[in-house]
Amino acid sequence: MSPAQLGSTIFKEFEKRKML
Repeated sequence: MSPAQLGSTIFKEFEKRKML
């Protein structure tokens, strides 16, 4: 997995938690 993909995945997970 490329760093860009990894960062995008982490950001998506962060957004999910923030909305909960």
